[in-house]
Amino acid sequence: MALKLPPADLSQRELCLVGAPHTLFRISRVVYRNPFFWSRLGCNRFDPPEGRFGVLYTAEDLETCLLEVFGDRWLKTRLVSVTELTKLEVLIFSLSREVRVVDLTGRWLNRLGTDSNLFASTDYALIQEWSRRLMEHPLARDGVCYHSHKNPKKFNYALYDTAAAKQGLRVRRSEPLADAADLPAILDKYEVALTG
Repeated sequence: MALKLPPADLSQRELCLVGAPHTLFRISRVVYRNPFFWSRLGCNRFDPPEGRFGVLYTAEDLETCLLEVFGDRWLKTRLVSVTELTKLEVLIFSLSREVRVVDLTGRWLNRLGTDSNLFASTDYALIQEWSRRLMEHPLARDGVCYHSHKNPKKFNYALYDTAAAKQGLRVRRSEPLADAADLPAILDKYEVALTG
């Protein structure tokens, strides 16, 4: 079934709000000075139409981040170059206050009138409309939690630029992706080889 527009009564439907983890991960290009990129570009999955609010894309762990950045490419070739890795860094965020997100997993998808196409579809215009409508929901909070479509057992967190998210989020640590301690084990898990 293809992704459809949010139901007309979405604002009256119950939302399941869950706390975002106290530690979140993101991969960013080293050339970017500000680790907080609240996307208003309208070209990413949950970016709002017309840039009405910003979205910071994060994940539960480094493995999920790697899948988001490289997963599509790994479907064709099981390689990643050291040169490319040196241009990226891992950002590890800490939350110092509660950030509540809409749970878009499990039965909550069905109760909201959709299915896994919400995080697997490539029709970003429809997904962005869902994001806008969820942000405008009377119970809306600080973002959404959704399955990675590259490994549905993993979770991503798209945080909206609310006061709670912006004030509570801090960079605890950053390091070159090539130096990340977990990188070799993750590449082995997905049978991806490093090249020069």
